[in-house]
Amino acid sequence: MEDIMKNSTQQPAGAIFVTIVGIVLAIIFAASTAYSGMKAGLTVAAGIPGAIIGSGLVKAFAHAQGMRGKNLIQGMSSGGESIASGMIYVVPAIILIGGKVNFFVGIAVGALAVLFAVGVASIVEHYMVVEQDGQLAYPESQAIATALTAGDGNRDSLTKMAWGFGVGGVLTALSTQVLGWVNTTMTYFGNASYRWKFALEVNPMLAGIGFVVGLEVSVTMFAGSLLANFGITPLVAYFAHMAGDSATVWNAEAAVNALGVDALAGAYSKYIGAGMMLCGGLIGALKLLPVIKTSLQQTLHAKDASQKDTLGLIGLAIASVGVFGIGLIVADNLWLALLAGFLSLVLALLFVIVSARMAGTIGCSNAPVSGMTIASLVIMTLVFVLCGWSDAHHTQWLLLFGVFIVTAISVGGAYTQTQKVNYLVKGDRQRMQKYFVILNFQVKCNDDNESLIVV
Repeated sequence: MEDIMKNSTQQPAGAIFVTIVGIVLAIIFAASTAYSGMKAGLTVAAGIPGAIIGSGLVKAFAHAQGMRGKNLIQGMSSGGESIASGMIYVVPAIILIGGKVNFFVGIAVGALAVLFAVGVASIVEHYMVVEQDGQLAYPESQAIATALTAGDGNRDSLTKMAWGFGVGGVLTALSTQVLGWVNTTMTYFGNASYRWKFALEVNPMLAGIGFVVGLEVSVTMFAGSLLANFGITPLVAYFAHMAGDSATVWNAEAAVNALGVDALAGAYSKYIGAGMMLCGGLIGALKLLPVIKTSLQQTLHAKDASQKDTLGLIGLAIASVGVFGIGLIVADNLWLALLAGFLSLVLALLFVIVSARMAGTIGCSNAPVSGMTIASLVIMTLVFVLCGWSDAHHTQWLLLFGVFIVTAISVGGAYTQTQKVNYLVKGDRQRMQKYFVILNFQVKCNDDNESLIVV
């Protein structure tokens, strides 16, 4: 593997082709992620399809680039998808409440989130990627690395991936809007005394994720789903049934005792899960404080250029200062900008670390980005209400800070996963970091231009 990477880096031919392909795939995956995420709430890491497509294109049109070219394409694909999979959770909320954000403000918030995420993830990157090698599985990174190496002689692996690609495509075409001939969902509900919900969907994409992350992770996530749907939600429903007709949730017209199982899960169970993630994230971040301290000391005192992380630290500093500046420009309120900016940085720092670690355990496709976003927004909403910032304009500003947080969370996990792939194939870490950051800026501008943020 090392010889393959060494030989490919000595051949400059085809570098422009690789860059163009990476940008195009990143934009395509960002657009498809935005569609699938807003339609069904599902996002899938683009590194695996990016590696498969990139391997074929590089072998056909830029063979001299070899492993280096394929690796850069998968990294750029993953970067484009990550920023879209973050922004789709909060940006539509701004539009739904009737808010409008300046085009350049949207670009600035996304760019600052990318810089912050890469900066924070870079601090713990060596520990999670190198020192924890063998302990953190990085299932999707392993799958991407396998896809990259499959094109270098292992025809059996490439054939299996092609079969999986074809079967998944046929099943998806038969069961979705393409043809719609087959019903793939099945749902059961409990009665009024024991309200539960069991829904089953035959989805090639979800099945493929299960193949990638393995049995242990899949069973753990399934166990959490069983606990929520057959334990927590029915228990909440039991007590909700005792509530009087005047007891409501945020919607004053919806009485608690009349809520269905989906409404109860959305109003209570999801927040319980978000609180669990917040607690776990806080504990995990506290455990990593010595690692963060050591990494910063090594970076600041590094004499070897390969050990320095100038781009990451500069980006982190720019993002940390820029958040306060954006808040002051948008809200025109010094105290709001300072408090909301500080909360955004703390929550983003916490959950970027959590997201980076989750990439090593369950992969980015399974990372509960929306749950971490909900936990962050709940905390910020509480602070805003206590400060008396509760009108429509304050809500819009709160969500704008939420865009920063959720984008940083998504990008942080994807960046760490990409660098793990880079480590497995013996790639250039700093080169991948530069491509990842620059590509995210390009996709951010493209996403805004497609009116994900309304001018």
